[in-house]
Amino acid sequence: MSAIKSIPLLFCLSLFILVAGCSYLPSLEKGSDASENIGLNATAPSSNNLEQAAVIQNITTNKTAAQTIAKETVGCTDNSQCAWNEQCIDEGCNTIESLYDTNCDIKCNFNSVLVKTSDGETYTFDRGKGSYTAAGALSWKLLPGPDYCKGEDAQAIIPIELTKLNYGQIVGKNVVTITKGKPSSVITHPNISSIKFTLTATDLKEKCS
Repeated sequence: MSAIKSIPLLFCLSLFILVAGCSYLPSLEKGSDASENIGLNATAPSSNNLEQAAVIQNITTNKTAAQTIAKETVGCTDNSQCAWNEQCIDEGCNTIESLYDTNCDIKCNFNSVLVKTSDGETYTFDRGKGSYTAAGALSWKLLPGPDYCKGEDAQAIIPIELTKLNYGQIVGKNVVTITKGKPSSVITHPNISSIKFTLTATDLKEKCS
């Protein structure tokens, strides 16, 4: 009789173990899924982080491009604003040599230039020579340059150095370039507002060889 009573007890115990085991399996599966999700969240960057990284990259790229452009186009009004081996030529730091194309077999140069000022004065400049105005407050000089190539429609570039003085002290020095028949930009003085004129090359003696 006691054996018969023990059978339902064992049956109930087995059924309890079976039900408990079945309910535990989904928990393991959920735990596994949660672990996988945690791993994915830990390694995969969010969309916000990607957008922020893209913005930072764009800012860095734009800043680098702006710095490059600024370096290539250095503006100036005086030779002192340029590197030691450059001059302020037409409001940009440059060298006289870089104004010319010298990669050719037949090259040209000029020895003298006939220059007319906007106030009616006419001068003949040889290389390294010049003149002045306003009692010496502003002087100009025809600069030397390398032998250059001359294309069919090319005009010789004529560099003229301007020196501005105030009470005997140099207050400015720069270079303007002109070509035959075309006037220079307006030349002024930082301390004398009445000085305003242009230079025009009306003729030049050019030799090629």
